[in-house]
Amino acid sequence: MTETSKNKFKHLSLIYIIVNVILVPLVYTPWTLDPSLSGRFFIWSLVLLAFAIFILIKRDFLISKTSALNHLIIKLYFGYLLFSGISVLFATNLSEALVEWFKLFHVFSFIVMGLILFGRKKNFYQQITKVVIAFVSIHTLIGLIQFIVVIFEVSAYNHQVSYLINGVSAHRNLYSQLLVIGIPFCLYGFLYMKGLWKYLGLFSAIFALVLIIVLLTKTVWIAFLIGAVSTILLFINYYSHFYTTRRSLFKLLAGFMVTVVLVAATFLFYSKIDSWETLGKQSLWLRNYKFGSSLERVDLWEKSLEMYRDYIFTGVGQGNWRIVLPKYGTDGLRSEGGQIFFNRPHNDFVGVLSEIGVFGFIIYLSLFVIIFNNFFRIIKGESSHDFKIFSLFLFGSFVSFFIISVLSFPKERAEHNLLMGVIFILSILISPTNKQRIKKVSTQYQTWLLVALAAILFVNAIINLQRYRSEYYLKLAFVDRDRGNWNGVLENTAKADNFFYTLDNTSVPVSWYEASALFNNGNIEDAFFAFGKAFEYHPYNLHVLNNLATCYEIRGDHENAIKLYNATLEISSRFEDALLNLIIVYYNLQQTDVAFDVLEKVDLQSMHPKFDRTLSVLIKSRVEAIQNKIDDEDLKVTVDRISNDDKWFKMVYTHARENMVNLDEQIVWESIFVMRVMDSTINSNRADYLKEKYIDNKFW
Repeated sequence: MTETSKNKFKHLSLIYIIVNVILVPLVYTPWTLDPSLSGRFFIWSLVLLAFAIFILIKRDFLISKTSALNHLIIKLYFGYLLFSGISVLFATNLSEALVEWFKLFHVFSFIVMGLILFGRKKNFYQQITKVVIAFVSIHTLIGLIQFIVVIFEVSAYNHQVSYLINGVSAHRNLYSQLLVIGIPFCLYGFLYMKGLWKYLGLFSAIFALVLIIVLLTKTVWIAFLIGAVSTILLFINYYSHFYTTRRSLFKLLAGFMVTVVLVAATFLFYSKIDSWETLGKQSLWLRNYKFGSSLERVDLWEKSLEMYRDYIFTGVGQGNWRIVLPKYGTDGLRSEGGQIFFNRPHNDFVGVLSEIGVFGFIIYLSLFVIIFNNFFRIIKGESSHDFKIFSLFLFGSFVSFFIISVLSFPKERAEHNLLMGVIFILSILISPTNKQRIKKVSTQYQTWLLVALAAILFVNAIINLQRYRSEYYLKLAFVDRDRGNWNGVLENTAKADNFFYTLDNTSVPVSWYEASALFNNGNIEDAFFAFGKAFEYHPYNLHVLNNLATCYEIRGDHENAIKLYNATLEISSRFEDALLNLIIVYYNLQQTDVAFDVLEKVDLQSMHPKFDRTLSVLIKSRVEAIQNKIDDEDLKVTVDRISNDDKWFKMVYTHARENMVNLDEQIVWESIFVMRVMDSTINSNRADYLKEKYIDNKFW
């Protein structure tokens, strides 16, 4: 490369970090199911591919020899990729496993190229910090605008309203996580940079903290608290290693005091726009995890550990946690009714353990342990004072990210992965081990590594494009479904369904939507095969199992229908669709006693549209049986008369369940009561006689 070309591209490293960290997270596609997922990963893969190709063409950007790419963190990450790839072989859904495995290469590629481009920069940490400050500033500004709009447009601000503020993320919680990870960078900029970056850092840190508080995200509160306390304790413990002047110490103390005052003022401000009660409910999680979403997390972790024990070495396969989880039962979870499905365990470490097994988990956890160890070595070692101070703030950011990983799922999102990649790049480049006698790699090694990554990124771009396209058409299919346009659903699901997109964002197979449309169009035979395809992709989905069982029943295959309905109930014992359908199967088989046994599992307060109709059918069959057995004509006529009232069916069954008596006895008793009290067609002696004959003597 000529000297002119070098000068022309001397800012390539800065362009690289700006495009990745600032522009990629701003990608927002409202015409897809998740506006910040598939489109963002697609653009990210294109960006990384473009830079990989450019660096290969302009090979002078490669470092002649570097130890950064031979750092233990890189080796561990490669091992993590390896075990994740092995887990794919054991996945229930191969397609989803491959997609999630390839997604991991985004971070690895971002880190590798970041190390190559910033490896020769002396002020790399300042350049990267400025970009992160700009990132936080942009997202803070977006959140502030949304907050102001919400305050003016909504009559009252509360916990539910706070979900309207999500920046350009898909969810309020994901948005606030980005802010808390970025705050330490902003504080560093305020305390140790000059000019624009000093004031931009201050603005971003203040208003990001305000947003974090008013967004009421418990996970982020905990991450901020632990990150701040850990950083302070680290500084106090290694105070003598910082060579801190009175002025710099005053800066740190002033920053701490300002933060405390700001937090207190923001809580006071929130109490004025909502109430202290809301804040109290949110903070209760810190004292009690046995309720609400906190308890739900614990339940998911327990089931995930069950999953791990069944697949200790191989895991269930990358990206297959959400498929296998229902196998371990959904009773007591919000997913037991089939309205929602859990896609992740809200703990990335538990997710890695259950998906890729114990060895992959150890490697993944080791990545974090090594980075934590790096911070201690930097502070205790002979690193420059600037590196020591910077590592202190970077430590706070990393602790926050670690806590979020324990309580949420940052691994799923492109923007979170980018921030994690930034922390990895910085921790490697400021690492003291990077300056010791680690074997350095040549430009040839770097070239082949980039060639391999470029090939993988090309495949990634194709995968992400297919997924983006599928989300677009599936969203159109949902519009058609809401309109009852089943032909439109079929047309759009056909375009959405491909090898790289078998499940939507809620873990429902695309082919299930196709099958449902076919079923509603009366094409039962094709629907049967489409439901079968959905079963292959997700054999533990409640709706897939239930609908496939229904198709078997329509085809006259009662045995397989019963088998699948029972499999559904093993996952969720109170799933009413399957319970009511199974009752009908037993009724069709004239096994009414078994049907009534199943009916007892249905909640008496059920609002399911099939419940009253199913109950009526069963009670009528029982009334007919009773009429055939009793020989008292008056009683027989009365039983027949009152059983013509549909409301009576539910009432008599409810009474039998509540009184824990035989249903036949309850029907006879209520008939006698009608004859004696309401109709006055018999006297008390006659009533006692009928009661003794048909109830007391165990007639039934």
